[in-house]
Formats: sequence, C-alpha cells, structure tokens
Amino acid sequence: MAILGKLYSGLIHVLAVLAVISILVATGLILGDVTMRYLGLGSIRASSTLIEYALLFSTMLGAPWLMRRRGHITVTSLVEQLPPAGRKAAGALALGISTVTLLILGWRSAMVGYDKFLRGGADIRSIAVPEWIAYGILATGFVLMGTECLRLILQRRFEPHGSVAA
Repeated sequence: MAILGKLYSGLIHVLAVLAVISILVATGLILGDVTMRYLGLGSIRASSTLIEYALLFSTMLGAPWLMRRRGHITVTSLVEQLPPAGRKAAGALALGISTVTLLILGWRSAMVGYDKFLRGGADIRSIAVPEWIAYGILATGFVLMGTECLRLILQRRFEPHGSVAA
C-alpha cells in the first residue's frame, strides 16, 4: 500500500510539473506569435488552439497538486465564527460534498470523452484536435481532485484553509 501511495504522490507531482511546462509553452507561443506578427511574418496558425488546450491542461492537471497543498481558495468568514467542533464539521461536510461532486464530474467527463472517442469527432479550428482529448483532461483532473478530497477525509484533515505539506 505504501508503494501505491508513493506512486500516486509521484503522479500528482509529475502532473504539476507538466502543468507548469504547458504554461511555459503557452507563454512561448504567445511571445512567438506576437513577435512574428510584429515582424510581418504572419502568425503561428495553431497557436490559439494550442494555448487554449494548454490552459485547460494546466488547470485540470495542476489542481490536484494545489488541493494537496491546500492552496485552493476557501471562504472562511462564516466558518471562523463557529466553535472548533463546528469548524471541523463544516470542513468535513465541504470535503464530502466536494468529493462526491468531483467524482461525478469526472465520471461524466469520462463517459462523454469515451463517446467522443467512439464517434471519432474532431474540434476543428486552426488545427483539428480529437474531441475526446479535452474530456479526457477534464476527467483526469476531476477524478484526481476528488481523490485528493477523499484522501483529506480519510486523514481527518478537515481544516478549511492553510497549506499542509503532503
């Protein structure tokens, strides 16, 4: 079980690194496209589509790492007014709702992605991208975020905010 946990943690960290790389690639594409236009060389035809996918990729695959670090935004003005037991209960409730919601979204994204894969459709803009790719990215991100919420529940880490080392 410890090996599985280490592999999962490694996956979360690798996906976070890939998310950062995708942002760097998007930045490079923007810089290259603007520079080429300024110099009168035209533009990179696929840049806008690739940048859109890079933003989706970086958001969905970086989010599980961010959740693990408890770096997501929480609104605690109401919860802070509760006694310690109430804060703990509110945190547990929020994590429970989040887990169920994220796993449902992940399942639904996977089903739509599978349907798109079977139909062979493509998102045709400046370049053709298979439609299932976006849904695969969404499904992966949602399921991993749901897994991170479940992990927090099992570890009984219900605090509503703050960075906690994994």
